[in-house]
Amino acid sequence: MVADSSDTAEWRIETVSADEEGCLFYLDHYKPFRLMALQQDPDGCPLAKTFAAGQSRDKTVLSATSLLGPLPDSQPASNPSQVIAEMSEGDDRHDCQDAAPMCFQMASVYTRSEARGRGLAKRLVKVAMDDAVKQAQERGRALSLSFVVYATNTAAIAFYESCGFVASAEGPTDSFNPLKNSTSGELNMFFRAAS
Repeated sequence: MVADSSDTAEWRIETVSADEEGCLFYLDHYKPFRLMALQQDPDGCPLAKTFAAGQSRDKTVLSATSLLGPLPDSQPASNPSQVIAEMSEGDDRHDCQDAAPMCFQMASVYTRSEARGRGLAKRLVKVAMDDAVKQAQERGRALSLSFVVYATNTAAIAFYESCGFVASAEGPTDSFNPLKNSTSGELNMFFRAAS
């Protein structure tokens, strides 16, 4: 988990891994920091909005997704971190007032296995889509909303199609994100509003 450390340093850079140690670090240390940062400067991270469906009685999260945007354009859809880095370098195309559509990308919808089949994920996607539509309408702009799935994940593709997304005409593409599964192509899916 330690990406950079020194015996004499008073700090170190941590990579939050997906194992138990990383999860504990996230919950015990990073999450309180992130909440403090958002309370002090909510505009500091405007590109990601997380939506979660939770149980009413104890707030146990059952399903969640994130909406990233507005982004500079609909590509590269598989690497929002690159888009965010480009924007931090002074590229303000993401909020220009021209005729270009406002671009958003939804990050994976995850639902606990015991909560599947109840329609939570579909309602969560709808709330996130409505948020993106509202932001675009408030600025008088068209909307480009995308999702990226592994081309072999037929269940996910069918789910997103049922939510109003259609597969890109270009078909599956290679991911340039080294952290993703390189053996499976990715499929860009775009939201199409009912006419």
